[in-house]
Amino acid sequence: MQLVKKTTTNRSDGKNLVADLRVCEERRKFFLASLQHLLHFIQEFAIDLKEINSEAFKKEISTLSHHLAAEPNVAFVKDRFKRQKAEIKNYVRQQNRYLENREKEFRDIIALLSSAITSLDSENQDYNRKIITQSQQIEKIGFLDDLKQIKQTLTKEISQLRDTVREKSKRDKSRMKELAGKVSGLKDELEQVRSEAERDGLTGVYNRKTFDLYIEEMVNRNATVPSPFSLMLIDVDDFKIINDTHGHTVGDRVLASVAGNCRRQIRGDDFVGRYGGEEFVVVLPHASLRNAHKKAKQLCKEFAATRYSLDGSDGGETLSLTVSIGVSAFKKGDTPTAIIDRADKALYEAKQSGKNKALAEK
Repeated sequence: MQLVKKTTTNRSDGKNLVADLRVCEERRKFFLASLQHLLHFIQEFAIDLKEINSEAFKKEISTLSHHLAAEPNVAFVKDRFKRQKAEIKNYVRQQNRYLENREKEFRDIIALLSSAITSLDSENQDYNRKIITQSQQIEKIGFLDDLKQIKQTLTKEISQLRDTVREKSKRDKSRMKELAGKVSGLKDELEQVRSEAERDGLTGVYNRKTFDLYIEEMVNRNATVPSPFSLMLIDVDDFKIINDTHGHTVGDRVLASVAGNCRRQIRGDDFVGRYGGEEFVVVLPHASLRNAHKKAKQLCKEFAATRYSLDGSDGGETLSLTVSIGVSAFKKGDTPTAIIDRADKALYEAKQSGKNKALAEK
């Protein structure tokens, strides 16, 4: 009799393996999404400061996030992440050092003003002592018997009193002028710091943080005083192709031009901000959905008709671009997230249906 070995397949092991692979894939996607969110938070953490080249740092983070999403070979990702980790650490140190220096400058100014106030107080005390002493001298004149001597002594004391007041007035004027200059300088510096904190370093329009505060204020205001407003999310079509074809320098100029074009086409009380990457946001106070949609269509036409010259190009080469826009309007009970999400959905539909168009929420 011949014995034959029979091999059986354990189907339960196969199912377990499939289940484990599914769990691993879900975890991989979760960790990738979490890492991309963390990179986004790092971008938001970075203050827009030209002095430490914040814009270039944000681009590096964006590029790293793109590489992670594209998932090239693991060795490439590991090398890129290792290098970027050191750059992030260095940038954080630079930003902290910059803020510490600004804080020290403000402390020095405050110390200077405090010293000046103390000095003024000391001078005032000295002035008061002189006035009291001279007033006492004048009181003694009444005890003199000779009228001529009274007149001479009185004239002398009054002259000294005038000199004291004149010197004090001169010192006060000089000191007040000095303090006014210091206060004016402090005011200008504080205004510059406030403006830098509110603005996007590349385009000059408001940054994402300022927009978040603004839209929240608009929504909160409507809870007590109804005041309709609409929102436009604007995205530059095929911006990655522009960057890949012409380089990041041209891409930066395109973003700055888009921001400038938006500001020229809107009203003075409208809000223009950079939402992130190649996306911009416009808030139109007191505008209905219909009017905002009409304005968005005009913007699309303006961008499509504009030609941008490329420096250094042969034959005067120009660059054209289009934008897609999603429009939404505030509704009673809306949260900032709700109105943004509806505009974002309309923007997505505009992209999917051919780009270069403005669509309103449905």
